[in-house]
Amino acid sequence: MLKDVNYSIRKLVNRPGFAAIVVITLALTIGANTAIFSVVDAVLLRPLPYRDADRLVKVFESVPEKQRSRNMVSLGDFNEWQSQCQSFEDMAALAYVGLRMNGPTAEEVLGSRVSSNFFQFLGVTPALGRTFLPEDAATSDSGAVILTHAFWVSHFGADPNVINKTITLSTRPYIIVGVLPASFHETFESRPARTQIWTTVNTGNQDGTRTGPGAYTVIARLKRNVTLEQSRSEIRVVAERLAQSYPKTNTGVTATVYSLHEEVTNSTRQSLVVLFAAVGLVLLIACANIANLLLSRSLEQSKEVAIRLAIGAGRRHVIQQLLTESLLLSLFGGLLGWFVASWILRVIVPLIPPTLPRSDEIHLDYRSLLFTLGISVFATLLFGLSPAFQTVKINLTDTLKACGRTASERLRSRQLRHTLIVVQVALTTVLLIGAGLLTNSLVRLYRVDPGFDTHSLLSTRLSLPRKNGEVPERWNEFWSSFLESSLRVPGTEAAALVNPQPLGETRYTMNVGLPASEAAPVQDITIGYNTVSTNYFRMVGIRLLSGREFNSGDVPQSLPVIVVNQSFAEAYFPNQQVLAKSVLLKTGSGDAKAATIVGVVADSRARLNEPTEPQFYQSMSQFPQPSMYLLARTTTDETSYFTAIRGITAALAPGQPLGEQMTMDALWAEYTVRPRFYLSLFAGLALLGLTLASVGVYGLLSHNVSQLTHEIGIRRALGARDSHVLRIVVLKGMTLSALGVMGGLIAAGFLSRLIREWLFEVGPTDPSTFAVVAISLLFVALLACYFPARRATKVDPLVALRYE
Repeated sequence: MLKDVNYSIRKLVNRPGFAAIVVITLALTIGANTAIFSVVDAVLLRPLPYRDADRLVKVFESVPEKQRSRNMVSLGDFNEWQSQCQSFEDMAALAYVGLRMNGPTAEEVLGSRVSSNFFQFLGVTPALGRTFLPEDAATSDSGAVILTHAFWVSHFGADPNVINKTITLSTRPYIIVGVLPASFHETFESRPARTQIWTTVNTGNQDGTRTGPGAYTVIARLKRNVTLEQSRSEIRVVAERLAQSYPKTNTGVTATVYSLHEEVTNSTRQSLVVLFAAVGLVLLIACANIANLLLSRSLEQSKEVAIRLAIGAGRRHVIQQLLTESLLLSLFGGLLGWFVASWILRVIVPLIPPTLPRSDEIHLDYRSLLFTLGISVFATLLFGLSPAFQTVKINLTDTLKACGRTASERLRSRQLRHTLIVVQVALTTVLLIGAGLLTNSLVRLYRVDPGFDTHSLLSTRLSLPRKNGEVPERWNEFWSSFLESSLRVPGTEAAALVNPQPLGETRYTMNVGLPASEAAPVQDITIGYNTVSTNYFRMVGIRLLSGREFNSGDVPQSLPVIVVNQSFAEAYFPNQQVLAKSVLLKTGSGDAKAATIVGVVADSRARLNEPTEPQFYQSMSQFPQPSMYLLARTTTDETSYFTAIRGITAALAPGQPLGEQMTMDALWAEYTVRPRFYLSLFAGLALLGLTLASVGVYGLLSHNVSQLTHEIGIRRALGARDSHVLRIVVLKGMTLSALGVMGGLIAAGFLSRLIREWLFEVGPTDPSTFAVVAISLLFVALLACYFPARRATKVDPLVALRYE
C-alpha cells in the first residue's frame, strides 16, 4: 500500500495540471457539502442541548370542532396534568412576556415567565448564582429573576457581584438570583426566541376558575420505556376528565403530545433536506466530471497497464493502485474543502433567516470533519471505481500490438463517458430550474403592491401600562396628545396610529355576525381587523372607494361604525349596497356590539407574502387600545425622528419605553430574507454545477477531437469543408446536451414541487422558467462545443496522416 501511495504521488506530481483541476473541483464541492451538512447537523441531527433531550415532548391543547390545534395551555390545566399524568417524569411551563425595565432610560426587554422547576428540568447549571426555587414564585411584592449571559454582559458589564442586586421591571422590584451560561441555547419553538430576563410564575395559586385563554408552552419528559403513543392516550383521557370537571372552559378541549425536537425543526426540515439534496447533486456533477477526466487518462495509460499485466501484475493490484490515486486526490480535495467550508459558513451564516431555529449552534466540529472524510471516501468510490475497472478491461494482445493512438478508444468507455455528460447536464438543469424559480419568485415579491405607500414611512410601537380600574377612554386622551406632538416633529409630513402594524407578524381576528340573506348565507365568520386613528387611510395612501372614513364624530358615545375593504364587500355582500349594513362584532370576552358599515376602502395586504383577504377597520376612538403603532411619513432621518419621539414619550408617559422602531422598507426586507437565503445558495450551487457541466462537455469534445485527428485529416484530405467538420463535432456535443436537458426538465417537473413553500406567486412547474433555463443551458453548451469544433477545423491533413 505504501508503494502504491508513493507511486501515485509521483504520478500526480508529474501531472500537476490534472491534479490541480481535480483537487480544486473536489475542494469546492466537498466544501459546499460540508458547510451545508454543518447547518443540517446543527438544526436537524443534533439532540437538543438539554438533559435526556430524546425524551422531551411538548404538550398542546386543541379544539377539534373549531379546527384549532396546538393551543397554549392555562396554568390550571398545567397543574392538573402534573398531578394526574403518570407518563411523565416531570413537566415545566413557559410563557413569553414583554417587560419594561426602568432606569435612566426606560427599555423594553423580552422576558419569560417559567415554572420554578424549569432550569432543573432542563439540566441547566447557572454560570453565577442559582436557578429558581419554589419560594421564588411571584406571590409577593417582589420576585426573582435570572439573566441571560448576553444581557448580563450588555447591561451589567459582566459584573461578578450582580447576584442579589435589585432591578425594577414594570414598576415592580426583582432580585437577581442567577446568570445563565453563555452556552445556554433557547430552543423551544420553531421560530427562535431571544429571552433576556427569566422570572417565575406562581403555578400553585389556582382557584379552579380558569378564566382567560391559555398562554403557556408546556414541556414534559417521558418516563423511560413510555412511548409517545402511550402518553398521547393518557393525556386524552385526562383531558376528558377535565372537560367533565370544568365544562365551562374545557368542553370540547382535548390534548396531545409531540416530540420537542420534531416541533422545533418541523418548519425547516423539508427545506434543509432539499438544500442538502441540491448540494449533493453538485457533488454528483463533480464526480461525473472527474470520472470523465480519469477515463480520458486511463485511455492514455492503457499501454502501461497492459505491460504491467503482461509481466505478472494482478488486475486486483492494478485496481488498488488506481483507487489509491483517486483516494489521494479525494483526501487532498477534502482537506482543502474543510477550509472552503469554513469560508462558506462565514458567508452564509449572516444570511440565515431569523426563522431558522438553532442557527447560533452552527459551526464546524469533529462531526463535520468526520463527514468530510466520509464524503471524500464516497467521492473516491463514485469517480474512481468505474475508470479503474475500465482500465483493466483490456485485451493484452491487441493493446500491445497496436500503437497508442489506434488502441486508445473503446466503445464501452466512450458510451460511459457520454452517459456521464448526459447525467451532468441533467443534474445541472434541475439545479438551474430551482434557482430560476426562486429568482422569479423573489422578483415577484419585490414587485408586489401592498396596497399602500411605504415610501419614507417609519414605525414604532408604544404600549401603555394597564392599571387596575383605569378607564379605557383615558387611553384616547393620551393617544390624541401623543399624535399631536409627533406631528410637530420637524420634517414630519403626516402621522397616524394603527394596531396591529400593517405587514407585521401580528394579526388580530374577531368573530363577526352577518345579517342573513340568500346572497350571504354565512352567519358567523372569523375575520382580521385593525384599529386605526381617524386619518389613517389618507396618511398611508389606502384609497376610499365609497362612503366615508372615520371622523371626529365617531366617539365612544355614538353608534359603533366600521370601514371594510373591497374583498369584504365582494365576499359577503355581492351585488349589494354594503353601506349602512349592520354587523355584529363579537369580542373575546363574550360581548357583542352592533356596528354599521360606513365606508369601503381598497384592499391592502396584512402580510406581504399572502394574498389580500376580507378585513375591516374599527375606530380607535370607539374601541380604545392600550398599545398602538405610530406610523409617520417624514423627510428627516430615522435616527433623529425616533430620538424626538422618545423625548415626546418621556414627557407624556415618564418611564414608558418605545417598542421596536423600524422603517417600512426594513419591514418589507424581512419578507425577502428567507427567499434571498435559499436563492443565494441555490444560485451558487447552480452556477458551480453549470461550470462543471460546461467544462465536462468541453473536455469530452476536446478529447474526441484529439482522438479523431486521423479521421478528421482524412475527411479534410478528401475535400470536407470546415463547416462540415464543425457541424460533426458540434452536433455530437449538442445531442448529448439536449438529452441531458430533456432528462433534467422531466426530473425537475417532479422535484421542483419540493420547493413549493419557498415560492411566491410562481408555480413549481412555471413554463417560462423551464423554457428560459433550457434555452440558456443549451446556449452555454453550444459555446462549450464551439471551441473544440473550431480547433478541429484547423487540423492539417498532412500533419494528421503523417502522425499516424
